[in-house]
Amino acid sequence: MAKDLRFEKEAITEMLRGIDIVGNAVGGTLGPKGRNVYIDDPMFPKVINDGATIAQNIELADPFQNMGVKILKNTSGQTNDNAGDGTTTTAVLTQALIHACVERPENPIQVRDSVRIAAKKALELLNTMKTPVSTSDIERVARISSENEELTKMITEIIKKIGKKAVITIEDSRTFSSSYEIVSGYETIWGFLSPYFINDPKDQRLVYEDVPVFVSEKKISNVIDLDPILKVLVPSDEQGNHSPRTNTLVIVCEDIDPAVLGILVANHVQKRFNFAVIRATGDALKDIAGVCGATAVSDETGVSLQKLEWKHFGKVKKIISTAKKTLFVPTLANAIDYGHVLAEKAKAEKNEYLKKQLIERAAKVEGAIGVIRIGAATDFERENLKYKAEDAVKAVLSALEEGIVEGGGMTLFRISEKLSGNSVGEQIMRSVLKSPLRKIIENSGKDYADILRGMKADQGYDAKNDKYVNMISAGIIDPAKVERCAIENSVSAATEFITSFCAISDEKIEQEK
Repeated sequence: MAKDLRFEKEAITEMLRGIDIVGNAVGGTLGPKGRNVYIDDPMFPKVINDGATIAQNIELADPFQNMGVKILKNTSGQTNDNAGDGTTTTAVLTQALIHACVERPENPIQVRDSVRIAAKKALELLNTMKTPVSTSDIERVARISSENEELTKMITEIIKKIGKKAVITIEDSRTFSSSYEIVSGYETIWGFLSPYFINDPKDQRLVYEDVPVFVSEKKISNVIDLDPILKVLVPSDEQGNHSPRTNTLVIVCEDIDPAVLGILVANHVQKRFNFAVIRATGDALKDIAGVCGATAVSDETGVSLQKLEWKHFGKVKKIISTAKKTLFVPTLANAIDYGHVLAEKAKAEKNEYLKKQLIERAAKVEGAIGVIRIGAATDFERENLKYKAEDAVKAVLSALEEGIVEGGGMTLFRISEKLSGNSVGEQIMRSVLKSPLRKIIENSGKDYADILRGMKADQGYDAKNDKYVNMISAGIIDPAKVERCAIENSVSAATEFITSFCAISDEKIEQEK
């Protein structure tokens, strides 16, 4: 197909339009008085203020403008993956940084290098400003992210009960009210291998209850390897009659041939069987087998595909899997039994490093998981609360990981005031790091310059109550990790963008009237 090329100013101008469309749509939600965005969808319309979700739902007809859209999609999405919060701040920073860099008269490569050096100085300053998290801080972080007292209380209670490395999942409630419970469970960083396995399109995940699990350390290389598995699932009697034990199976394996995966996907799509394939390796695969009560196909266990029996399959109460992680909710007995096995191995292990690993694995497989069930009168409210709960959980865990700093855009503002150098990069960063605070004030209907004139050195602006306060004492705080990721990701995207002098897209084919 023929290509359409745009050079220099023309290319930058078109992409900037796309960046501004996303930046303005997302930026309008920033702060306690930011507004919501309505996202139309034939199945699941939403009214939300989650930056990453808003950006992901924007697609423009013009391919060059859409290139700019993709930059902010990727950047805010990366912050969401890294920290779970701060996606709107990232979008606002990226938009402001790209404009500031493009407007400079210096060579783009010089600007890029100088901004990256200035960003390192900003991150060093951020490290000096963060403080460890206290119990009261957990509640404050949850309250700011969720903007909901009920969610704040539930998240805080879960963290207190199961610790700082808590795994918390968000689900729909079958009632109008929200609640939570603590269940045993095991979470792994491995997710499903094909999006065709998704059976919960609203949350882009697969969910099965009371499902058998087959585990193999051997690669499933061809169709012949599937035959023993299917024969166990659908045994035949002496007369040759087939009687399926189940029509659902989760396969966890070291590796699988793409052609075999395609066969399983085809059967799943055609609803012959409900399959799900999850790839896992090493200790994670062994632990999955252990918590599910499965005997893996491996040299260590002596079980081969040819000797496979129904007793070698495990079972879990529930499995929730996304593209990036899987949560197994096993029977309590299986988790405790396997945890004891690992604990006994740890006692006998003389190597201190391996012993520590075994102890950590034992604690993980016997771990507790918080399940928050969101209820509301309407789907709109429920979806908004779910996004808020997910952001709050991720923000709290980020705060526990790297500490807290002032919120409300004040930390970035203070960093900008401390960047005293006169390099190109520091001039740019001084201006750009003020943009989140500026946007929060604008969204509150106030004048940025007026607010700054009335603010004392030890104070910040509480946009919700329209007053000056000590931000930490007032509970207006952010996880330091969120601020770090916002700076890192916005600088990474912007400095790559400004070095582009040409944009290439497929040429539009005019439709004959």
